[in-house]
Amino acid sequence: MKKIFSFLFLISLTGMAFSQIVIDSLYMPQPGQIIPRKSTGDPGSINYAATDSAYIWDFRTLVPLQQTGDTFVSVSSTNIVYLAVFANPFNKPFQATVASPQSMPAIPMVTINDPYYFYKSSNSEYSLLGMGAKINSIPMPVKYDNPDVWYHFPVTFGTTDSSHSKFNISIPNLGYYGQDKRRTNIVDGWGTLYLPTDTFDVIRIKSIVHTTDTLHSDSLGFGIKFNRTDIEYKWIAQEYSVPVLQVTESSGGMGPGSTSLVFIDHTVFPNAIAEISTENNINILPNPSDGHFTLNLSQPKSGASQIDVYNMNGQNVFSGQCFGNNKSEIDISGQPAGIYLLRMMSEGKLISKKLVIY
Repeated sequence: MKKIFSFLFLISLTGMAFSQIVIDSLYMPQPGQIIPRKSTGDPGSINYAATDSAYIWDFRTLVPLQQTGDTFVSVSSTNIVYLAVFANPFNKPFQATVASPQSMPAIPMVTINDPYYFYKSSNSEYSLLGMGAKINSIPMPVKYDNPDVWYHFPVTFGTTDSSHSKFNISIPNLGYYGQDKRRTNIVDGWGTLYLPTDTFDVIRIKSIVHTTDTLHSDSLGFGIKFNRTDIEYKWIAQEYSVPVLQVTESSGGMGPGSTSLVFIDHTVFPNAIAEISTENNINILPNPSDGHFTLNLSQPKSGASQIDVYNMNGQNVFSGQCFGNNKSEIDISGQPAGIYLLRMMSEGKLISKKLVIY
């Protein structure tokens, strides 16, 4: 009987170690987040297309070429002209929850400055609604007829969804520019991802995006079309509100094909320490919460343990100490909803945990 019980216990532990994470709207970008990442154009010999359930992706050999990142701001902080489209209370399906400054590729005969993407996170999906930019010095909001859906919630292994989005805009003293985009998302894997300085439980989404750009010149009396295809591989974790790893294959368009890769590096946080403990003897309840957390050590620690909590900008929002295995209260209820990183220095080891405020 003991052998049977032990066998069942081992099976249960295996299931816990290889269980899917849940990704929903709680883990999407929030205004005020700045998330540094590193990029490389050469994934080397890594087979990034490989996937399965309970899969292990090993990207520890990646060599970054440059620092990059994502910035998210409130919609109200953008040009007032965009607010009529993306902050209109009478058009809730296109009422954006966050905006993000962008860098845009060059388009012939068109000058684009200060571009922003506008996103909406709801209980059912996370979508790109459109963009706002100064086109030939004139601020113009550009809204898709239907949102470009990046994620359907909850993100679940084995599911497939699609969206079709397009827009056409008149460009002063030129003609018009249009875009037609067809996206198919396939949740094709989940498991463990190893990066040069981090390990994550992830779920993987493969997106195939076919885009047609149309540019017409009134003065010349003709237009041109560019067809391009992007295949995006995104590894999503609960720790960050953007993919912890993304590989994009691009082909067609106005240039040669290319492959780009960006990934998270935890060392962007202050006081980063190389040795990250994987101990699981810290209980934090409730998590998610309204900002009030109770931390309890299931095993005693000698002396005091230093506790710090950082937001996704790397700013310290809480500092305190925990003694032995006593309970400690963490109050960051004054902080906005989002994901935070708890770091506890104890007995020469750094233990990292995620906190979520809803």
